[in-house]
Amino acid sequence: MSFLEFLGKVGVASAVAGFAYWLVQKLLDEKFARRLEDYRHAHAISAQNEKIRLDLYNRRFEIFSSIFDFYEAVLSWKGNPEQVAARTRFFRAYQESGFLFRKESGIEDLLKKLNDDANKVIGFKEHGDQLKADPALYLKQLDETGYILTSVFSEALTKLKLAMSEYLNFHNIDQ
Repeated sequence: MSFLEFLGKVGVASAVAGFAYWLVQKLLDEKFARRLEDYRHAHAISAQNEKIRLDLYNRRFEIFSSIFDFYEAVLSWKGNPEQVAARTRFFRAYQESGFLFRKESGIEDLLKKLNDDANKVIGFKEHGDQLKADPALYLKQLDETGYILTSVFSEALTKLKLAMSEYLNFHNIDQ
């Protein structure tokens, strides 16, 4: 066998070996690319789920914080724009609570009761003068208003803190 024949055989073998190497490398690259795409997809889903959980947490916390603004507004009710805005914000929060908390939590019912009781206080503060012609009724409404402001809100806030703790606990934001 001549040197040229030897190089010819080696060249074919090298070409076959090179082609086999290229084919294996291509398969490995495709497999790596699929795995990388799967990882990126899983990571994107995980990040999206985390964002949804945090957004849900923030919306639930906004409901909780709206109670304090509303209570302050009711306490010193004059019907000014800031108080009306706090009232509107609380009413929306109460309505939204039905979508953000399980029915069994009782949160929506507690917020409804607070809204109804606060409206009694606001009604008395806006129209209480009309009751002065009947002192007994006026005093009854005044007492009820005082009770709502001093006891009902306090009791409801305690119940709400307990009911919402499952949803707002910083140790458990994945609900």
